[in-house]
Amino acid sequence: MAMAMGLLAAPMASADIGDNRPPGADETVWRNYVEGYQEQPDWSPKGTIIADSGFRAHPNGFSFFNTGVPDSFNNAMFGSPLTGPRNLDADSMRSLMGKRVCVERKASGTCTLTLAAQQWMASANDSMAGGHCFGFASTAAELFTGMLQVPRFQPGIQQTYDLALRAPISRQIARNMASQYAMNVMDYRTSPKRAVELLKRSLSPGSTPYTLFILWGGGGHAVTPYAVFDKGEGLYDIGVYDNNYPDADRAIRVNTNTNTYKYLVMTDPSGEPDIASEVIGLVPTEVIAGKQSCPFCSGANETTVQLTPVKSRVPIKTRITDLDGKKIPKVVVNKPTNPWRPGRKWEFPTYTVPPRQEFVVSIDARRSKRSVRTNVLAATGQFTIGTQGAVIPARAVGAVGLVPNKGLIVYGSQKGSDLGSLIFVDALPTMQVEVQATTGSTGDPFLLGQLKERAKKVRIFTPDGQQGRAEASAVLVYANKRGRSMMLEAQASTGLPRNGRLVMDYSKWSPKKPRGIRAFVTARGNKTPVRLQIGKSPA
Repeated sequence: MAMAMGLLAAPMASADIGDNRPPGADETVWRNYVEGYQEQPDWSPKGTIIADSGFRAHPNGFSFFNTGVPDSFNNAMFGSPLTGPRNLDADSMRSLMGKRVCVERKASGTCTLTLAAQQWMASANDSMAGGHCFGFASTAAELFTGMLQVPRFQPGIQQTYDLALRAPISRQIARNMASQYAMNVMDYRTSPKRAVELLKRSLSPGSTPYTLFILWGGGGHAVTPYAVFDKGEGLYDIGVYDNNYPDADRAIRVNTNTNTYKYLVMTDPSGEPDIASEVIGLVPTEVIAGKQSCPFCSGANETTVQLTPVKSRVPIKTRITDLDGKKIPKVVVNKPTNPWRPGRKWEFPTYTVPPRQEFVVSIDARRSKRSVRTNVLAATGQFTIGTQGAVIPARAVGAVGLVPNKGLIVYGSQKGSDLGSLIFVDALPTMQVEVQATTGSTGDPFLLGQLKERAKKVRIFTPDGQQGRAEASAVLVYANKRGRSMMLEAQASTGLPRNGRLVMDYSKWSPKKPRGIRAFVTARGNKTPVRLQIGKSPA
């Protein structure tokens, strides 16, 4: 199971890898990895060390490989699941964003995620299918500096390299990986020359203050910088631990005269090497370790838009504009750090939109021979709206239009496509309400709905007031007096006359009034009650 050969015309690598077979590793697979690596070009650091943290790939890096789905390298090496390690859970979400993500609102103990937090976590976990490099790089730095203690993750283990690929360390890696989804990583972009200067000043024994990221045409990657090597005449090597190369010493080569860098990067262990030379940046370790902003919590003053990845053999492009198709000023596009690979999951950018800004996200599948399914989630503080299970047919374009301050959402695709359902999540002070709904007639290419947050109502309707059907399910999650998370459920199904709207009114719904939710159809000034099926269960 040898690694890719790389650039054959370049000089061969020195034997700076292979003496530290990890605990539990398959000896044959490890030997094949080492031999394959040694056949690649030499990208080990050279020169005189002028700044050094003392960190090295062994013993301070992980012995297992950067994980994606399928996780074939770790599966072959350690027998770990092909589906990859365990990602974010309620506790790691609380570590990431604080107790507001929990129904119980507690800093410790049981944490039942709010409905909006569940939606965000599912999207983040799905986005990690392409890799966890940002999490690997930052977690290794935290363990080295003592911000995290190795035995906490596996009793009896004293060094990072000996940790096994399992929870809870996989949860911590996922937590740090997800931190980039809640910040604007590009705020930490710098120049290659500036990166060398920052590292020269900050790398000292026991300190790894940064995670280094690079972006280029082939995607992105993140590594742990540990030393600076002076090669003379303005040339420097930044020694890095690269989580795609366990037990290997590697270097990013910087020319401060031309303010450029180069790095032979492989974005995951089974990928093809590529030369990165475009964007470089340094994110402080303490920023990643700290609490991140919560885009779906009350008080958020921006709208964060996430799309779950799709599996495709061709790139699926997305675009965000205003309702007139024009570019939105001050919109932030957070590009994925995981690269495009044919046949694997394609990760979309995350968009941060100014408050109260109306927008349309288009999903272009015109190059795809197969339909693609994705979810679109827009979190704007008090409430979250989006689509779930939206299918864009092959050779087609889907578009989701949202007016956040009015709670209005419109999803449209090719006529006859499966549109999935609309999602509305309202984060109340002591409970959360989620409504999922579908509407329309057979072949209708649109879903339309609106969350009237102040009135606590969701309205579902058809384009141009056409006759059709509507279905909705509502969930209320709360903590009872014992601190246990509970759930109320309500379901409605009805026909819609012309110009009709199905309204789910949860303004009087509460744990004390489990039947306080109402459903009715409005049309031509008339209001017709709709029967609800209501149930209660633990969340």
